Amino acid sequence: MLLNTSTRLVFKHESKDQDFQERARALADRLSVDLYFAMILISRGIVDEKQARTFLAPTLKNDLPDPSSIKGIQRAAEIVADAVIEKKNITVFTDFDVDGLSSGAQLVLFLKQCGARVSSYTPNRFTEGYGLSSDAVRKIAECGANLLVTVDCGISNKTEISLAKELGMMSVILDHHLPHEMPDADAVVDPAQEDCPFNPYSLAAAGLVFMFLIVLRRVFIEKGLTKIPNPKDFLDLAALGTICDMVPLQGPNRLIAFRGLEALERTTRPGLQSLKDVCGVKPGKSFSSGHVGFMLGPRINAAGRVGEGKDVMELFTTPDSKKAKKLAKSMDKLNQKRQFLEREGLRVSLELLEDVDSSSSIAIYDESFHLGVIGIIAQRLVEKYHKPTAVMGPSELDAEELIIKGSVRSISAFHVADNLEKLEHLLLNFGGHAAAGGFSLKLSKLEEFCATWEDLAKSSLTEDDLAPKQKVDLEIGLEHINFEFVSNLKSLEPFGVGNPSPVFYSDRLGVESVKQIGENHLKLLLCQQKKKIQAVAWKLAGHPLLVKGKTIRAAYSPEINNYGGVSSVQLNIKEVWQDSL
Repeated sequence: MLLNTSTRLVFKHESKDQDFQERARALADRLSVDLYFAMILISRGIVDEKQARTFLAPTLKNDLPDPSSIKGIQRAAEIVADAVIEKKNITVFTDFDVDGLSSGAQLVLFLKQCGARVSSYTPNRFTEGYGLSSDAVRKIAECGANLLVTVDCGISNKTEISLAKELGMMSVILDHHLPHEMPDADAVVDPAQEDCPFNPYSLAAAGLVFMFLIVLRRVFIEKGLTKIPNPKDFLDLAALGTICDMVPLQGPNRLIAFRGLEALERTTRPGLQSLKDVCGVKPGKSFSSGHVGFMLGPRINAAGRVGEGKDVMELFTTPDSKKAKKLAKSMDKLNQKRQFLEREGLRVSLELLEDVDSSSSIAIYDESFHLGVIGIIAQRLVEKYHKPTAVMGPSELDAEELIIKGSVRSISAFHVADNLEKLEHLLLNFGGHAAAGGFSLKLSKLEEFCATWEDLAKSSLTEDDLAPKQKVDLEIGLEHINFEFVSNLKSLEPFGVGNPSPVFYSDRLGVESVKQIGENHLKLLLCQQKKKIQAVAWKLAGHPLLVKGKTIRAAYSPEINNYGGVSSVQLNIKEVWQDSL
């Protein structure tokens, strides 16, 4: 897939600006680091020594904001602690994606170690749908639950929470999605509430539950319990959800991801060990956010998308290594099925799209779309066209009318949850946050939804909003790209939303050689003055500028390539432009 040739180059900072350079030199001196490394820090808003040292090596002791300041969390911890002490039956209701499952697993494991009577309930995407349902509430009540705790969902389930109360259950909501009409739960913990001090941190549910465990531990101690696990033991699961839910890796999110990746690297949890095995992650090797986002995460999500999310809860919580291996292998196979469905869905999507260049959004429906992959397809279309995208497929019949379910992904200038709220009169239900969301509607409302979706996008988005942009940290000459410099960039990890891998820009790059790798990729040799360096261009085979003898401008991420026992520097090409000279 070729990158959009209209992609605009955007510098986070002008590296030639004198004030910027002076500040970078001062920071470089204080930290004893390379000038360009200091420039990268400043381009990410890290402007003084204290900020830099916290960013590069955050600690739970010094850098974690006090979880007890989260609105409602003390009340929620009191309710859960009392339920454990009084030997009441607790059911933890989870969403079926990585964030929900890793959140639920943290809470279930923690409570079990405290001696709680606790079970979990993960709905089936196809027969029960997303979020808490009335049928699920009734099933949970019939099984004798006294306390219902929802994680990564519940904030949009006012009716279902009221039903839980009618059926004699107390309820606690641990969610991070935007609230609309607040449910009448016994405790609501949701940092997305405007008056919550944690609102700016944009916690994933996995991070929120980790914070909850800290507060819950304090409450247990106050109540005289002695057999209480250390919340730090659950950082491996907290990091999974935090990284995969694509929240900004800044502040407490970065801290959880940073320390959680260390925990994932050495985890003794049978389920995570088995999952790492099927991904080919060898013991003792360094573990990065890339391993989580591109290897573990897709396999976990595959269970919820095309299988049973409850199998992941079993994988995360089982102490049985044999069972864990069997479950991990099953998820690997489900991921292969998910990949096939995604390819087919994307192929159909591209065939359906007409006049996409003249529109401000995308909204498509097809009977063949598998509900488990519509979110991934929406994301792929956003990456290709840089427009708010809703992808919809058939769900079930209700009073002989087809119900459609949709998944939304968006660009930064178009807030998903806010715009779905404007379409509330057309929808049966909806939820989400700034970048993603989901909804359902009747088939008879489909045409009006598509038209109104486009009206919302056209009225709020400018030409500049819709133009794809390649953000760049710095302009740099190839002579500065060496093994030591690139190796030092690893200290900026974990990379992800809010802290992407550094991207540099260079001009006057000569293409000395081009070799195709597979069907879609290229291996290049680039030169600038006397410096030559290898580069890879994924999915750019056939690009008209990547031809021997051309002179180009390029945005790229430098990386260490370990191949055949030899380590070398290479550039990972993000975008190319015609050089003006």
